[in-house]
Amino acid sequence: MDITNFTVTKLKELITVAVTSMVLGLVFAFVMCISNDADLDEYLSYMLLCGLSGFFISLGVVLFDTLYIKAGPHALIKSFTLIPALQTLIIVGMYSGIYSMVFGIETFKDHAYPIPTLIFSLVMTSGLNFLSDLERLLGKNVLRGLFFGKYKRPREENRFVMFLDISGSTSIAERIGDVRFHAFLNDFFAISPGRS
Repeated sequence: MDITNFTVTKLKELITVAVTSMVLGLVFAFVMCISNDADLDEYLSYMLLCGLSGFFISLGVVLFDTLYIKAGPHALIKSFTLIPALQTLIIVGMYSGIYSMVFGIETFKDHAYPIPTLIFSLVMTSGLNFLSDLERLLGKNVLRGLFFGKYKRPREENRFVMFLDISGSTSIAERIGDVRFHAFLNDFFAISPGRS
């Protein structure tokens, strides 16, 4: 079985997300343990809990995002409301399950920090969805370039530009109308090879 460049790119993205999620989980555990004067055993248990949570939560959220993207284009209002809410439910649900497996269900209510986890998850998913949609609208790496001042210090780069003409697109547009043709183009570029 050949692994395509697209698959390799997606696997690299998944690994990046998993590692980032684990680090954020460990940071969250560290902050919560310091603020509650946890002893060494509690500290290690929470680090295990948050490391596992980061790993499995990232898998759940990435799977959800993959299915959401494959469903087609969506209104931005969904990205700012519905999607963060659903991602937060995935995060809180997986965290609750992992916590119950590590510490037992009887300690969940008193020691699992469900409200801070819910708030932290909602804020993070909302912010990340906003940045992701902004990057999608501006173009890949444009937001990063703006943030790091790439455009204040221009430099010469070699670029490849490809012009694409869909055979018979004018007659198709005339036949199906503006709105349906716009949807057709969105579908065409959504399934084009090389899209990441």
